[in-house]
Amino acid sequence: MNLKPLLIALVFSLSLPAFAADIPTPDAYENITGWQIETSVYPNPSNGRFHLNIKSDSYTTYQVKVVNLIGKTLVEKEVEANMETEFDLTAYPKGVYFIQIQLDQRQIIKRIVVQ
Repeated sequence: MNLKPLLIALVFSLSLPAFAADIPTPDAYENITGWQIETSVYPNPSNGRFHLNIKSDSYTTYQVKVVNLIGKTLVEKEVEANMETEFDLTAYPKGVYFIQIQLDQRQIIKRIVVQ
């Protein structure tokens, strides 16, 4: 078993502070080789239900996955830019999960805490 991805995810999750947000506020404005998007994940931490907004100048579709600490995909959706999408993790245990937002070969990873 390869523990490197698990250890990286664990260190990453412990190094970021958890904060509560009741209103959507951008938590990332990414400019990765010309890819400019603004993402909002709220509330975070959540009870398992949370919203994702991806704001972009282009009206494109992003592939979004929610994965657990060992990288297992729990939810997978296609998300339209400039629209709010709800995710439901209430069937899964409390803990830290990661949201992978991908378009072509570019990817942004966000953290969500379920309490």
